[in-house]
This record gives sequence, structure tokens and C-alpha cells, in this order.
Amino acid sequence: MHLNRCEFCQTKLFLWKEDTEMKAKFLTVVLILSFGLFIGYAYASGVGPSEPYSSWCNAGYGEDVNSGDTYAYYSDSIGSAEARANGWEIGTHAGAIVSTAHPGADHWSDAWFDQQFKVIAAGGASITFSWDGWMEISPTYTPENGWGENQASVHFSLSVWDDLSGDSDGAGDTITLSSDSYSQNYLDSYTFTHYFSEDDIGKTFFVGGYLWTAVSSNIVDYDGDIGLDSDFYNSLKITDVSGGIAAVPIPGAIWLFGSGLMGLVAMRRRKLTL
Repeated sequence: MHLNRCEFCQTKLFLWKEDTEMKAKFLTVVLILSFGLFIGYAYASGVGPSEPYSSWCNAGYGEDVNSGDTYAYYSDSIGSAEARANGWEIGTHAGAIVSTAHPGADHWSDAWFDQQFKVIAAGGASITFSWDGWMEISPTYTPENGWGENQASVHFSLSVWDDLSGDSDGAGDTITLSSDSYSQNYLDSYTFTHYFSEDDIGKTFFVGGYLWTAVSSNIVDYDGDIGLDSDFYNSLKITDVSGGIAAVPIPGAIWLFGSGLMGLVAMRRRKLTL
């Protein structure tokens, strides 16, 4: 069967349109994949949470504890305790107001998180943790004859770790009624550093942090109130990630990459049915 010039031109135009349409769709999918990889990389490599990370929180009085994956809270007539985990940041707080009428405080809270990282390029890399907190004891007055049997204290403890190097760091302190100072601020940071070779690419490792705050007391004879406060609620966090490492998995890239693949499959099926 021979086509006349008009039919031949129409056929070529139809095939050209189909080819152009396929190229345009293919380019769109490529752009989606590229954008997905870019968003995923920026999301994972920046300073912020990347699912999944592991965390837990506790808040309580003695052995009476409330727990949760990302938040916990406890309160009573004497004081309260609170803990939170939000991605690469954890915070805890414990406080109470004690007196002879309400002598016993035993409020505490703790939080923990763990994040996996993957080596994606050779060279230097680092992860920096920072923390900032405050502890204070505020008595209404100081007895002339000392505190006698009255006891009250505030506490905090924290630690950070990197299981690839086995390195860790930490801090902690306790303030009591007999301390030289009734208040103290704690601000510091610690950086884990690595140098990776080409053979290290693909390796994974975990970094994490733990934070604990508590207040305790046994007031025997005191005509006033004593405030106890250990506040690290906006405290322990990863503040910088640099070099050839990324938190894994990369959810943004995986989601868009899957969408792109589905688009390619749909295009292929449509082409086969034409």
C-alpha cells in the first residue's frame, strides 16, 4: 500500500507529535527524579530530623513514671517533670517548691535519641552537639544556724556518643543547700570528627544523646519555701552536620523517586498499547 504525499505528511506529523510527547514526559520524569534527589539530600544532610530516628521520654516522681516516644509529663501538688524529643533535639525539666508542709521532692525526667548516618563521600566529616541549661535552688531565706537536717538538691547529667569511633562526651552537676552558689548556667558543645576513605563509602553508624534532670528534698524544719529547678528543656541537640555523611534513610528522595518510576512505567505501558 502506497501513501500519497498528504497522507505521508500526516503520518510523519503524527509520529513526530507522539515522539515529542514522549520526550517531554520523559524530561518531566527526569526533572522529578532530580528534584527528589536534591530535596532528599538537602533534607537528610541539613541540621534537622530525618525519619526514622529512635527516641523515648520519661517523667515522674520516684517510681511513678509516665513515658512516651516523643513526650512525657508528670505533675503533683509539689512539682512537675517534663521531657521531650523532637528530631535531633531533646529536652528535660524537673522542678518543685518544698517546705515543711511539703517536704519531699523526687521529681525527675530523662530523654534519649539515636540517629543513623551513612558515609556518602570520602574526606572529613563532623557532627556537633550543643547544650544549654540552668539549675537553681532559691530558698526564701537562709537559717542563721545552717540548714541542719534539711536537705535539697538539683541535678543534671547528659552524654553524647558516636558508635563508629567509640568516642563519647558528657557533663553533669549537682547543687545542694550547702553549695557555694545556688544557681548555675551550663553551656557547652562537643564535636565528633571523622576522616573517611573511598572504602568507607556506604558504611553506617549511629550517634545519639541522653539527658537527665532531677530535684530531690527532705525538709525537716523550715519556715518558708525552697524552689528547686533543673531546666534543660531547650537543651541537647545536634547543631551542625558537615562533610560526606547523611542521615538515613532519605524519605523525600525515596518518595519522589518512587513517583518517578511509576511515571516511567505508566509511559511505557501507554506506548505499548498505541
